[in-house]
Amino acid sequence: MKCEAMMMSVTEKEMIDLWKLKCGYTTPRRDCYLERDDDVELDELLVVQLRAWYAGLLLTAPPHLLPVEDVSTDCTVAVEGTGAAVVTLPERCVRPLAVRISGWESDATEFHSEGSAAHKRQSVEWLRGTLQHPVAIAGERELRLYPVPDGVRPTVLKARCVVRPKDGSYSFATSLLDTLPAEWNAAMT
Repeated sequence: MKCEAMMMSVTEKEMIDLWKLKCGYTTPRRDCYLERDDDVELDELLVVQLRAWYAGLLLTAPPHLLPVEDVSTDCTVAVEGTGAAVVTLPERCVRPLAVRISGWESDATEFHSEGSAAHKRQSVEWLRGTLQHPVAIAGERELRLYPVPDGVRPTVLKARCVVRPKDGSYSFATSLLDTLPAEWNAAMT
């Protein structure tokens, strides 16, 4: 039995209203009018924290609770002299989940950091990734993929990533609403 997460997609304004409701910043009173307001706009203060909260979700929450897309058609590929295919990811890609280039027999689903032991092994022919067990090194909006198959001009067949929605909305599983901070943190603004 597979249980799918119930996803929601809301605008920034709707997200701020949800957060204000959770924090108790809204009032049910409708019997009075505000004549003057010289205070800082609360929404402007909250949006900074809201964006930080969402950025953190995209980086750390389980992928099945977030917007995931195959962005392979938006990627560019170049081959380095070191035997790596360098794939440039689109700006809205937050974190890669799986990648495959032409000639590989399986996806790379583990992403090592630059300078890691896995990255250093790629300079040694006998320790480098294989077509059956490729290696992906993740940099800033770039993936170095090993190996490049002989005689093949690599193309990206798959690039599944957690992404920021194109329209600027906030998209996530409803269960993540519980991770919204219950109070405003003045130190973050």
